[in-house]
Amino acid sequence: MIGPVGGVRFTSFLQHLGGFPEPRGVAQAVARGPLASYGVTSLNIWIHEDFNELVCISTHGIIDSYDNPYQRVPLGFHAPITESFLTGASVILPLSEMMNAYPSLGLDVEYWEQVLSENGDGDVAQVPIVSSGSAIGMFAFLCKDTINWTVNDYAVLDAVAAGLGLWLSHPRSGVKYLVNNTQSTGLQLSLRQIEVLRLVSEGKSNSAIAYRLGYSQSTIKQELQRISRRLKVANRNEAVTRAIELNLMTTGNAVPVESDGAGIS
Repeated sequence: MIGPVGGVRFTSFLQHLGGFPEPRGVAQAVARGPLASYGVTSLNIWIHEDFNELVCISTHGIIDSYDNPYQRVPLGFHAPITESFLTGASVILPLSEMMNAYPSLGLDVEYWEQVLSENGDGDVAQVPIVSSGSAIGMFAFLCKDTINWTVNDYAVLDAVAAGLGLWLSHPRSGVKYLVNNTQSTGLQLSLRQIEVLRLVSEGKSNSAIAYRLGYSQSTIKQELQRISRRLKVANRNEAVTRAIELNLMTTGNAVPVESDGAGIS
């Protein structure tokens, strides 16, 4: 059960949600309200959008100051947040253990090392947001320390998730408006990156792509690394598949190439 202090915070939190606050401030309300006793240093909220990805709509804490690569997360990306969403169960583990357990996070190793350096090896919790029995979003938070999570603690997380579910699913929350007006900041590829992937889909090697586009092999390699990080995939072939799945490119149609003046190595 939620204790007296936690109960007051949770009641205030529900009253806050009942006023349909602007989405960007809700993460802070969760962290400083019902989860205040857990030493939350950062909290993000995502909504399930277009059946294939989670879109971040609210952030709070230390991760705000970083270049967060998880503004939009394809459900095919193997990570705690997607696993939690797809299974409907909370996933909680220390930050270092999370990095070891999910090799795909290595695509953003510099980001996670920065978080680990600034925050320490505290727990990372991923919790599904549920409405009418179905997951419609996620919230995830980072704790300063590891915690001995009990049944009561999981009950608190479920209660927060239910409250967020009522808010997210209500038309007055403004969430759909926010998502629709921030899609341009999500998974996108430049014209040059689309052309690189098109040539990859034709079976071209990095050297052949460099020669074709007039860039160095180093430039092509760097572009493919950027693409892999953005699409949350492990290699060039997976990048082509993911880009097509997300309607970011189509095969067979060349795209005008942007020039950066790089020569052929």
